[in-house]
Amino acid sequence: MKIFIDIGHPAHVHYFRNFIKIMESEGHEFLVTARDRQYVFELLDAYGIKYVNRGKGSKSAPGKAFYLLKASAKIFLLTRKFRPDLFIDFGTMYAGFSSFVLGKRHIVFEDTEITGLYRSVYKPFATQIYTPECYELDLGKKHKRFNGYMELAYLHEKYFTPDRPVLKEAGLKQGEKFSIVRFVDWNAAHDIGSGGLDREDKAALVHALEKHGKVFVLSEAPLPEGLRKYELKLNPERLHSLMHFASLVAGESATMASEAVILGTPAIYIDSAGRGYTRDLAKRFGTLFCFAPDKDNVQHMISKAEEILSSNEIKRKAVQVREDIISECNDLTALMVEISHK
Repeated sequence: MKIFIDIGHPAHVHYFRNFIKIMESEGHEFLVTARDRQYVFELLDAYGIKYVNRGKGSKSAPGKAFYLLKASAKIFLLTRKFRPDLFIDFGTMYAGFSSFVLGKRHIVFEDTEITGLYRSVYKPFATQIYTPECYELDLGKKHKRFNGYMELAYLHEKYFTPDRPVLKEAGLKQGEKFSIVRFVDWNAAHDIGSGGLDREDKAALVHALEKHGKVFVLSEAPLPEGLRKYELKLNPERLHSLMHFASLVAGESATMASEAVILGTPAIYIDSAGRGYTRDLAKRFGTLFCFAPDKDNVQHMISKAEEILSSNEIKRKAVQVREDIISECNDLTALMVEISHK
């Protein structure tokens, strides 16, 4: 079987890397296209996945429209030559036309309700759309739900074992408390109308966390000068091991918040819109805490972070939550393999 996968975000590399490995071991062939975005190429290279660069994208609305046409055309030319039997992606907009023209199955995974623009482009061409059960929209006849979260495709115990030497790589001692903070750039199409912390509140959060241990910051946008000294210098494929040992993960990334919970680490998620899966994780397991970035909420958020770091109780609970999630939810990679063979 020949399979096409489009990668638009670092998380997409993780969603599909184990699926690719398993299917290649069975003799299947892949064509992977990838957007030129922070960490995407580094992760693909780290996992030995060959790919074609589909370009950098744009931050402006006209630029995004032009890039949609440009990237879709490039994918069509590539897939017309490769002749895939199956198209798979995570809600990107660029492969639908090609799957339609070539008359092939197009399986889409999705977990973000606010991606209305993307959905309006890919949905007409999709054969099936798979989402977690907690997804808050009904996508019609094509919609299929699974018990779990996208992050289980790579953080399930079958695929992930934390690597303790990462602590030394990050300059940490065994048992040392530390936090990881993630800021996003809010330039994605689904971020329109959403927002995060301003410069002052970012600094306030980092400085509050620093009172309880080391702080590492990852940011899509350039960091203010006062926060640059906290920037994490670590190969991106090592991040999940570091997150597993962290005392707290906080920031504006829904994916990293979800990853933290599944890794057994308490998390704070900052966003004005939220996601069905972040609300589900928060309600169902109680180790994810969600805050809108309003000025009135910032101090409450910082207080919650300090509460988490002042006690080992929530961290112990989070470790148990990881075990509960793995025992209660589907192995998503196994589901992908099953779907591909249908």
